[in-house]
Amino acid sequence: MNITKSLEERINNSDKKASFYATRVRTLSFFRVITFLAFIANLVILYNSGFENLYLITTSLVLILFIFLIIKHKKYDYQLQLHRELSTINKEEIARFKLKLDGLYNGAEFEDDHHPYSQDLDIFGEHSLFQLINRSPLKRARLLLANWMKSKSSVETTMMRQEAVRELGDKQDWTQNLLAIARVIVNKKGFNKENTELEELFEWADQPEKSKNLLGLRILGTVLSLINLTLLGLTMFDGLPYQFFVFSFLINAVLLSITYNRCKELGEQLNQSHLIIRTYLKLIEAIETESFDSRKLKQLKSDLNDGQASAAIRKLDKLAFRFSARAGFFYVLLSPVFMLDFHLLDQAVKWKNTERSNIRKWFEVVDEINALISISGYAYLVQGHVFPSFSSQEFTLKGSAIGHPLIESDKRVSNDFEISRKGEVVIITGSNMSGKSTFERTLGINIVLAQSGAPVCASAFEIFPMDVFTSMRTKDNLEESTSSFYAELKRLRTLLDHVEENPVTFYVIDEVLKGTNSEDRHKGAVSLARQLSKKNCFGLISTHDLSLSQLADDDDLMVNFSFNSTIENDKIIFDYKLTPGPCRSFNASKLMENMGIIVKEG
Repeated sequence: MNITKSLEERINNSDKKASFYATRVRTLSFFRVITFLAFIANLVILYNSGFENLYLITTSLVLILFIFLIIKHKKYDYQLQLHRELSTINKEEIARFKLKLDGLYNGAEFEDDHHPYSQDLDIFGEHSLFQLINRSPLKRARLLLANWMKSKSSVETTMMRQEAVRELGDKQDWTQNLLAIARVIVNKKGFNKENTELEELFEWADQPEKSKNLLGLRILGTVLSLINLTLLGLTMFDGLPYQFFVFSFLINAVLLSITYNRCKELGEQLNQSHLIIRTYLKLIEAIETESFDSRKLKQLKSDLNDGQASAAIRKLDKLAFRFSARAGFFYVLLSPVFMLDFHLLDQAVKWKNTERSNIRKWFEVVDEINALISISGYAYLVQGHVFPSFSSQEFTLKGSAIGHPLIESDKRVSNDFEISRKGEVVIITGSNMSGKSTFERTLGINIVLAQSGAPVCASAFEIFPMDVFTSMRTKDNLEESTSSFYAELKRLRTLLDHVEENPVTFYVIDEVLKGTNSEDRHKGAVSLARQLSKKNCFGLISTHDLSLSQLADDDDLMVNFSFNSTIENDKIIFDYKLTPGPCRSFNASKLMENMGIIVKEG
């Protein structure tokens, strides 16, 4: 399949539909103005003509037409926004396919200086794995995806994710439509990008109501509404003095003050969440109407209680809208007539007492499906990659044609690799810029992908579930008065503490003890390698210290691999291929010469 051609066809299709709806929106906007002007003209001309019956009929017809045009305009405008978002989604997919990740949300907020591997493996930030995988605009879905990428899950959980991702990969129309629905609302002006209103909604739902039943309030509100309407009817059609209705109106306004503060409190908590409620409602409706085969997706859909979720959230959406309308002129005018606050408070309390325990679960379903959709979108782009298998044998890591997913395919060099013994230490030596660090990151980032439920950049990949720990980009910290060497020592101390807790751990240490002199570096690196070989871990240590490779001479847990380069016509040639044994070539002098630094022997 030609991925870019398929995506371009989706873009063209969305752009055509967006153009169609844009034309309809402009046309309806024009007729709305004409209808409004006709309404005003009707009021002026017919009211002054003395034809009251005709005045009432035509005014009503024009008003109905105006309302119809508003509803139609709203529907067309929504479709316009939806197809614009679909076009943008596919343009972003092409950018991801080409690894042009600038401008995509990078998840920098999830970075953690003390995390075992996220900074060293480019999980978050610019040109990161998160940019490549995340597609959801929902903060909670992004957070969930970030957590999957920052920790390992059980094999059963990961396999269920893989199954769901495969199924969603065959539902590109549905998954993209779900993402577009969320983006239309999230991109609205006034939507809180941090989604703090969602936490406020959960707090609102979590607060138990003292009143379990407001039947008395409901009955009183109904009776007073009937009295008001009766008095209004008698005033209009039977000549009853209007003072009776005014008196009843004022009495009701005083009675409404009983519930004013409680309604205001509920409204302040709820109406800020209106847009996020509307977002999740539309997404829940889309999930409820879709059929699934994979275990995870069927389980998530069943958590929505066979349509109960959308029905309940729809009621909540209407409640949020009505609370937001309380400040409007017409609401203030009509509330004493119909005792609106009495009924509103009753319905809000009834909803909380019935559904408040479910809302978190329902929203979590949406978040998890959004996170799975992100991975499925990535899987769709990298169809040459494979889903990993999981071994029951501890300390298993093996793969064929393992490459780095953040390197363009035409520049990517892949390698086969296997490590499968407790305590095994792979010592990687190599010349400058030969590919040692990239290879270490390649292994680490593919383990992260595998344990997130995503396909890996390889033709075959098998691992045992493991913790990952890296020490690569240690740097000084002026605020903590920490040198880069001391920062590396602290990082290595954290690794030793971590493996003492006995999880199976795969570690990557780049340019071990680079901040000290050659003799100390060698002694320290030898001691560290021997110490790690006795722990519940295995991994890679890269170094320029070729003498470290001699450890393999008398310890079979020490294994040598290297990256080499050649010099042809004063040009350094790298093949970036992993080679058994210690490094045979070094190029620092030639690199310096190429940069204009004169290197003299002796």
